[in-house]
Amino acid sequence: MEVERFDGQHEEETVLYVIRPHPLKFFIACLFWTVVACGLAYGVEHVREFTSLLDAYEPYTFYGVILVIWAAILWYRKFVIDRERTYITDRRIVRFTITFPAFALKRSLLWSEVLKVKGYPSNLLMRILKIGQLQVFPTALKDEDVLIEYVFYFEDLVNYLDKILFLSRSNPKAVADLRPFVTRPKGKRYPMQEPA
Repeated sequence: MEVERFDGQHEEETVLYVIRPHPLKFFIACLFWTVVACGLAYGVEHVREFTSLLDAYEPYTFYGVILVIWAAILWYRKFVIDRERTYITDRRIVRFTITFPAFALKRSLLWSEVLKVKGYPSNLLMRILKIGQLQVFPTALKDEDVLIEYVFYFEDLVNYLDKILFLSRSNPKAVADLRPFVTRPKGKRYPMQEPA
């Protein structure tokens, strides 16, 4: 299995886990922008009923423009969501957020700079689906938290990050010996080791 590398990764730095947004994030974006596009199409149709301002244009012209804008927005959302990454390494946590198609915002916190990690779901449905948000609080800066949304198995990942925090403070060399985090149900993460 090839390990994913990122810009600025140190030579001996080990990636323990890569957080990617859950596919539900794109589904919710699709649903939202589809409702907006349908609302615009409905609005254009009703404006045409009550005024003669738009009579010079065919209704399909407006529908075509709405469809093109809708497709462009969904393409951009997919582009951004596919490139969002948060890397958990044995030395730090690094978050890449796409701000524009050619630009990415990079936020990095060493484990010595992290005060605590908190995880919570945004609603009951997300709790049932085991999808939540991670919030990483730095020690020095207030209101500079790293917020990671749509994280699958967020509760288990928070426990894993707490373990990294504990080890980084008590025995920093032991962090490099940690097994990578695996997103599977409890008890099925690591294969059973056969007795010799």
